Amino acid sequence: MIAYESLEASLSRLGLDQLPPEYHGILCGMLCYRDDAPQDLGLAAAQESEAAAQDDCLRELRETSLKQLQDANIEFLLMLPDDDAPLDARVEALANWCDGFLHGLARAEHLDIRDLSEDAQELVRDFTELSRAGIEADADNEDDERDYAELVEYVRVGAQLMFLEMRQQQAGSAQPEDRLH
Repeated sequence: MIAYESLEASLSRLGLDQLPPEYHGILCGMLCYRDDAPQDLGLAAAQESEAAAQDDCLRELRETSLKQLQDANIEFLLMLPDDDAPLDARVEALANWCDGFLHGLARAEHLDIRDLSEDAQELVRDFTELSRAGIEADADNEDDERDYAELVEYVRVGAQLMFLEMRQQQAGSAQPEDRLH
């Protein structure tokens, strides 16, 4: 996985206003239903879009993220600040990642949450709640750190499960229907 700071620099250089966690969340949400998620994720100008397509950092992030999501043996990693960052900043980044992931999912044509399994629907509800997460700036004790780590693990596994379900659903809908004549 590329470094947080490298992604931050690429996004800034390209004039994208997303923070690394939000950008990665959008990307991963889109990868749940398409391998060719665009790297620009919404740049308007064609030349800026071309610059994003040429950006090695963004390309590597997309390829690595897709590979991690596809392979259950590789641990999928969220793009979040390092553990030495203040806890409130990490919680905010996790909230941004969840918000981005939901926005990425929402870009899917014909996605109806009611068509997803109950577990996937619950993940969407949980990610929605987590997108509003916050913590007091002075909160930084062991319990808070443990809670944060558990939330990161839940989101990490939940994103992978959502990816697998949506891909299986796509594969199932691509199969011709069996009919008796």
